[in-house]
Amino acid sequence: MKQLLPALSLICLLATSCSKSDDSTPAVKNNTWKLGTVTYTAKSYATNTFDDYQVHDTLGNGLIFTFASYTPADGNYRIVDRTASLGANEMKVLAFGSVPGNSYFTSGYDNTVATVKVLGSARINISLPDTWVAKGGTDSLKLSVDIQSL
Repeated sequence: MKQLLPALSLICLLATSCSKSDDSTPAVKNNTWKLGTVTYTAKSYATNTFDDYQVHDTLGNGLIFTFASYTPADGNYRIVDRTASLGANEMKVLAFGSVPGNSYFTSGYDNTVATVKVLGSARINISLPDTWVAKGGTDSLKLSVDIQSL
């Protein structure tokens, strides 16, 4: 009986420590963006549609990243104005709110560069330091992004 107790304990330990997850959704790491003084956390994302990648929080706020091609490559991308034609290493960003008409677009005036890492299967990491985004002509805010496993 004394020999059975350690063996039984070992079997219980092994059975509970080896669990298998059936969740096929990519792991979300530090999916945050800051618009002005408000920080948002991405809870879902959409794989690329046309040349866009999107992230959303649970309240309907989100980001849309637009590239010149359907499959961007690893590298640095200069942020440009929403009306510009995109070159190979350029991208646009749209930050939108849950309220219609509450959208901010990149201006490209501050020569900000985003770092993009392609993970495969339409998943990317994007790191964007503070850059100016504007709504209309006078309302401007700073946007920064740290999206992992998009």
